Amino acid sequence: MLHDATLRSRAPLQARIPPATKALTVVHQERDLLRLERDLLRRELAAAQVREQAALERAQAVREREALCMVEQVQQQNQYLLDMPRILLLLRYQNLAPQQPPRSHVETCASGAQWI
Repeated sequence: MLHDATLRSRAPLQARIPPATKALTVVHQERDLLRLERDLLRRELAAAQVREQAALERAQAVREREALCMVEQVQQQNQYLLDMPRILLLLRYQNLAPQQPPRSHVETCASGAQWI
C-alpha cells in the first residue's frame, strides 16, 4: 500500500514539468557531462605529457652520467700514465718484448767469425 502511495505522489510532480523543459534539462546535463569528460581528458593528457617529459629527462641524465664516467675513466688512465715514471714504462716494455739473454763481447765476436 505504501508503495502505491509513493508512485502516486511522484506522478503529479512529473506531470507538472513540460516535456520541452525535460528535454532541455537532459540536453544541459549531457552538455555538462561532456564538458567534465573533456576537462578530465585534458588533465590526463597534461599528466601524460609531464610523465613523458620526466622520462626523457631521466634518460638524458643517465646518458650524461655514463658519458661522465667514461671521461673520468679516461682521465684516470691518462693520469696513471703521466704519474708512472718513464723508467717503469721502459722496464714494462722490455718485459713484454721477447727476451734474449745478453751476449758477451766474446760471443758476439765468435758469432761474427762464423760468417767469415
